[in-house]
Amino acid sequence: MKNVKWLNHFIELFVVIIGISIAFSLNNWNELRKEEALEKRYLESFVSDLRLDAENLGNAIDTCQYFLKQNRSLTTAIVRGDYENDSMFFYVVSLYALTQFTPQNNTYETLKSSGRLELINNFALSRRITTYYNQHYRSIRLLDELIMDNRTNQIIPYIARNVRFTGRPIIQDKAFLRDNLFVNLAFTSRNLLNSQVTVYAEAKAEADSLLVLIDNYLTEID
Repeated sequence: MKNVKWLNHFIELFVVIIGISIAFSLNNWNELRKEEALEKRYLESFVSDLRLDAENLGNAIDTCQYFLKQNRSLTTAIVRGDYENDSMFFYVVSLYALTQFTPQNNTYETLKSSGRLELINNFALSRRITTYYNQHYRSIRLLDELIMDNRTNQIIPYIARNVRFTGRPIIQDKAFLRDNLFVNLAFTSRNLLNSQVTVYAEAKAEADSLLVLIDNYLTEID
């Protein structure tokens, strides 16, 4: 009976195991590198989206504040009974104004629909991003829909029925300015604009904060 060289077999088995382990480790390392690269690309895409959103929110805030100023002038004139105000035509027409914000949320929706939000390894940052898109943009959407509904179904029909436009920037019959319904519409519009400025400003502040956090994190993992 031949002597079995167990030591040689053991060495060969050991070499095979080491080879498999190295190959497995290399494969895991490659997959990890791919995940890290993908995380970086998505974060850079978030930066692009949030920068554009912050800019658009800033512009929307400026627009809302302008029309809020017009509305305040209208409601102040109504309270004072200053129906002959030379700018009354422009104050009333400003009720037609509509500011709406459309977020750049393609990156977030892509990650969400693919179930890959865990790609962002920083849990606190991932949670902050999720909260931002789920809460701030949801609040904006609901408020914008409410303002659109008020404008479409209340303000426009009322003005169409009760205000006669002559082609000149004047209002000939100002009786509607004393109508309780019109007064309520004017003050409702004012309150909605106030809310819109507040909600937009909160979203912009959080977008600016997120941009700083993401930039810092990208520097850490680069």
